[in-house]
Amino acid sequence: MAKVVTSAGISNGQFCFVLRNSDNARDALGYAETVRQLTDRLAHCHPTNRQRVGADLDRARAGEGSTAFDWLVDTFKFRGLRLELQ
Repeated sequence: MAKVVTSAGISNGQFCFVLRNSDNARDALGYAETVRQLTDRLAHCHPTNRQRVGADLDRARAGEGSTAFDWLVDTFKFRGLRLELQ
């Protein structure tokens, strides 16, 4: 497996996380990993969430929708944190 490196520091006066070899991370956290995570989530989620998680799982199996990599990037955006993909 190819190496993925993360680091953090100050860039332009703002704290910044750097994900080097992000293409490798994108591949590792693609649809296969997303299906694996959603399958586990479906097995453990609250019954009221099963329909939504099941629909997300169906989309992931079809190669559609957000991937685990997208979730990672979205988490940084939601928190207002800068993430640089290299």
